[in-house]
Amino acid sequence: MISLNDATNLPSEISTLGTSREIEGVVPEFDIRDADGLAEAMRLASPFVVRGYVADWPIVAAGNNSFKNLKSHILSFYEGIKCNIFRGNEVGQNHVFYDDNMALNFESTYEDLEEILDEMEVASSQAPQPLMYSGSIPTRKNLPGFELANGLSIGDRKMMCSLWMGTRSRVPIHSDYLDNIACVAAGRRHVTLFPPQQFDNLYIGPLHYTPASRPVSLVDLAKPDYNRFPRFKEAISQAMQVTLEPGDILHIPSMWWHHIEGFSNFNVLVNFWWNEENPALGSPETAMWHAIYAIRDLSPERKAFWLDMFKHYVFDADAEKFEHINIEKQGILKELDQNAAGFIRNHLIRELSK
Repeated sequence: MISLNDATNLPSEISTLGTSREIEGVVPEFDIRDADGLAEAMRLASPFVVRGYVADWPIVAAGNNSFKNLKSHILSFYEGIKCNIFRGNEVGQNHVFYDDNMALNFESTYEDLEEILDEMEVASSQAPQPLMYSGSIPTRKNLPGFELANGLSIGDRKMMCSLWMGTRSRVPIHSDYLDNIACVAAGRRHVTLFPPQQFDNLYIGPLHYTPASRPVSLVDLAKPDYNRFPRFKEAISQAMQVTLEPGDILHIPSMWWHHIEGFSNFNVLVNFWWNEENPALGSPETAMWHAIYAIRDLSPERKAFWLDMFKHYVFDADAEKFEHINIEKQGILKELDQNAAGFIRNHLIRELSK
């Protein structure tokens, strides 16, 4: 029987973090028993841990028993839609990252989930392990019914659920626009978090060419190069960390930067995502791409003009600024609803199609 929680005798390049002595901050732990308590804790808008909150999930019980039971539980919801799989380019490599030439250090494809799990079962008993990582699998699409068996409720939030699993792995420092609760279903995870304000100290890489669709820090947390990235020392001074066991949950607020290491033979994480903002709003990241396309490379004089325009209509916008306009004619200058958001989307589609 394969032990899913065995983190002993790991190669040195894989057992990288554990508890970093450089990081003094610790994620606070709350004693919460129900959805109302979770919703109350969310008001702090900061990370927190609840030990054992989902310990009674069927997937946690299956993972605590054996790989066979865990695989059987996951596949009981599977209806054949292919899932993503990352395979490291080198055996023993565990970091989903760039190589020294800024090429991605893994190959990715979409394959049958049962075949992926069969291969992961073999990989989980090998030493050194090959990197196999399957992330952000949408359960409602790929595993219908999974969320009913392994569910989480936080008030009236409309949440999306996704599954992350694989051998020992490290995901580089990145952020997500959505709030989320990360639930450890199998294996052990070590998470390091940085406040959103540490952006300038994290040396974030490109937007268009990333390991997993999100821009990531170019600093390897396991071996930071302070000569190349000197400001990262400040980021470390503001970081906090926690090691999670099966059944534990971690709240990662929107825009908090985080690094996640799975250091068991096999690891499964379940995420619940939601958006605390006005649901009518579009994607800020899409707007940034468009701003790069339309504004960034303008002459300084024209860029200064558009900076003032953005301040007026976006960043400093309030009702007082537009009170000289008849309220019936303010249109999209007022707080957006679904009708106004639809009008903007249609306008953008027409403009971008020219």
